[in-house]
Amino acid sequence: METLVHPSLDRTAEPIPSIASIASIVEPVLSELFDEPPQIAFEFWDGSVVGNDIVGRIRFTSPTAFRHLMWSPDELGLARAYVAGDVDTTGNVAELLRALQQAHRPGSAAAVRHCAETPSAAR
Repeated sequence: METLVHPSLDRTAEPIPSIASIASIVEPVLSELFDEPPQIAFEFWDGSVVGNDIVGRIRFTSPTAFRHLMWSPDELGLARAYVAGDVDTTGNVAELLRALQQAHRPGSAAAVRHCAETPSAAR
């Protein structure tokens, strides 16, 4: 008699490829938001990091932080995420905000907001 094994339980099946780090997914978005890389490291809940830690570090503790930033891709969204505990910082907060502002590409926040409001972007 033949034993049937569900493919998901078959240990001889091809291994599932690992998911890319959050930093590798977010890095292209950051390059669209900034003319030059800000002197800030961005750390994500999976432990991955992008950027350099010259001025300080912004740590996203959960995916919810991105929800705040997608709906308000400016200081307000960052402040909401910070107050909610979804973002933490190291370094002087005023210097972090100044570094973000200096590196920011004009009009990029509107582009992010447009993507958030587009139904196909939600998929």
